[in-house]
Amino acid sequence: MRLYRTQDYTQVASDKEYGDCGIRADFDATGRLVTTSWDGFIRLYDRDWRLQAKRKALGGTRPIAAAFSPDGTRIAVGFEDSARVDVLSGQDLSPLYAPDITGVGNGTLHSVCWSADGQWLYAGGNYSVQSTNLIRRWAEGGKGAASNLLAAQNSITHIVPLTAGGVVFGAFEPSFGVLDATGKRRLFQGLTGADFRDNWQGFRIAYDSATVQFSYERAGKSPARFALHDRVLVLQPTEDPVLTLPVTSASGLHITGWKENETPALNGKPLKLWPYERARSVAIAPDHQRFILAANWSLRLFDRQGVEQWRKPVPGYSRTVNIAGNGQVAVATFNDGTLRWYRLRDGKELLAFFPHNDRKRWVLWTPTSYYDASPGAEDLIGWYVNRGRDAAADLFPAARFRSTFFRPDVLEDQAWGVTAPSPKPWWKGCMARQTIPVRDASRSRCSICTCRSG
Repeated sequence: MRLYRTQDYTQVASDKEYGDCGIRADFDATGRLVTTSWDGFIRLYDRDWRLQAKRKALGGTRPIAAAFSPDGTRIAVGFEDSARVDVLSGQDLSPLYAPDITGVGNGTLHSVCWSADGQWLYAGGNYSVQSTNLIRRWAEGGKGAASNLLAAQNSITHIVPLTAGGVVFGAFEPSFGVLDATGKRRLFQGLTGADFRDNWQGFRIAYDSATVQFSYERAGKSPARFALHDRVLVLQPTEDPVLTLPVTSASGLHITGWKENETPALNGKPLKLWPYERARSVAIAPDHQRFILAANWSLRLFDRQGVEQWRKPVPGYSRTVNIAGNGQVAVATFNDGTLRWYRLRDGKELLAFFPHNDRKRWVLWTPTSYYDASPGAEDLIGWYVNRGRDAAADLFPAARFRSTFFRPDVLEDQAWGVTAPSPKPWWKGCMARQTIPVRDASRSRCSICTCRSG
């Protein structure tokens, strides 16, 4: 734990005696600090940030959130590996009581907070009923009756009290919302992109990766198809046998633990991930000599012996991955709502595609910021410019730089580069007596007069 003074951002205190990663921290009104760690301990520090108490968590082995009550007399703790919520003493971390979790089942309530007046205790996590995640609220600061409040479509990641009553919450969709003092949801900003979760049987790509099939809703619901070359988005497409699923098993390649698991393995040999990273999807290359493992924070290419060939950080949790039949390109989906094309030999990102969940707008772009977009979609991407530590960043939508970066022609060339990484050039002359290499006659383009066919 390292504590910094925000006036000049110098370190004023630290505690290096942690047995595992620190997770959350919370201050009370007087400046005392409580932290959680996956070494299983809750730690309480006094106003001078000296360790005042350290106690092994009772409700689980991986405590996540810890929150002081407004008067500092109690601390609520939620867990990643348990549905339980514990309330501890704000003086010495001794256990006080555990709120009623009847009906939570296999869910968790890892995010906790108190109402501004301390009369209510709130907790949420991946506890859901009929695919809707709920926030549980207890009266009498956790001692009283429990009620379930409608929240979001994914795990609740944070809950913060509002001074007028109620709370604001964030969820992993990503989304956020406001519950008023009565528990009614008054504001909700939901997912703006596609939800790629649990779509292992619906994420299909063409032999050359030029066409991809995905879904807008979880578990393959509301399927759609997008073609790179003609930029056509098709909703509820008919079945196309040309589009194939990822290959997840092959002779001599027995890959286990690749679905929502921290311990994937190849033929019983562990495949190394970062600590606490979970594998999400796998795809084996057509030659059966390599495979990609998609995980929380990375894409990794392994050979048949399980030796990592390359590793690339990703923009959000990986959801699904597939490798084209030509063995040249991989396509992956992420929880930021994007699909991205990667060159298989070195992991270089080639293209990114964001389909808005209105089922109409989409934007396609290169790592160098050239883009193409459907009507009205140019403002879906842009550039952030930071304005210092204590000021909000400014967003400059791509539309403001349309004359420079709106380049469907560049996207077309890149699309052909994605689908045919090493094409044989086809030469054609034009009226300006220039010749350029192109990939077929229908897509020829002159470097001087921009004519299509000479």
